[in-house]
Amino acid sequence: MRYFLILLLVFVLLACQVPLLGLLGIHAFTLDLPLLAVMYLAVTSRPLGGFVAAVLVGLLADSFAPGAVLGTHMETMGLLYLGNLAIAGRFQWSRPLPLMVMTLAGVVVSGLLFYLLSMVFDEGFSSASVDFGGIALRLLVTALAAPLLFRLFGAIDGRLRGRRISSPLLR
Repeated sequence: MRYFLILLLVFVLLACQVPLLGLLGIHAFTLDLPLLAVMYLAVTSRPLGGFVAAVLVGLLADSFAPGAVLGTHMETMGLLYLGNLAIAGRFQWSRPLPLMVMTLAGVVVSGLLFYLLSMVFDEGFSSASVDFGGIALRLLVTALAAPLLFRLFGAIDGRLRGRRISSPLLR
C-alpha cells in the first residue's frame, strides 16, 4: 500500500506539473520528480520493494515524456535506485545541503544515462536536440526543491505508517 501511495503521489505531481507549467509558459522550470521519488525510496525502503517501485516510477516518467522510447526512464530509475541504495548509509539525507548535493549528482547521472540510452536505442535521437541550458536550469530547480519534496514524501509516508519519521527533513 505504501508503494502504491508513493506512486500515486508521483503521478499526481507529474500530472499537475506538466499542464501548470505549460499554462504559465515556464517549461524550463520542470522538476525531476521521478528522481526525487527514487532517491526517497532508496533511503526509506527495503531493497526489492523499493526497486520495483522505482522502476514503476520510471514507467510513469516514460508516460509523461512524449517521444521518448518506452523503458528508457524505467532503466534509468532502476539504475539510479541501485546507486542511491548503495550510498544511502554514507550520507546524511536528513540535512538539506547533502541532500541537495546528492540531488545535483543524481540529476547529472540521470541526464547522462538518459542521453546514453537514447543514443543507443532511439534511432531518431540526435545530440543536436539536447538543450544544455534547460538541463542546467532543471538541475538547479530540482536541487533547490529536493528538501521540500523529501519533506512532502516523508509527511505522506509517515501518516500512512501511523507514525512520525524521526528526521526533521523527512517528517
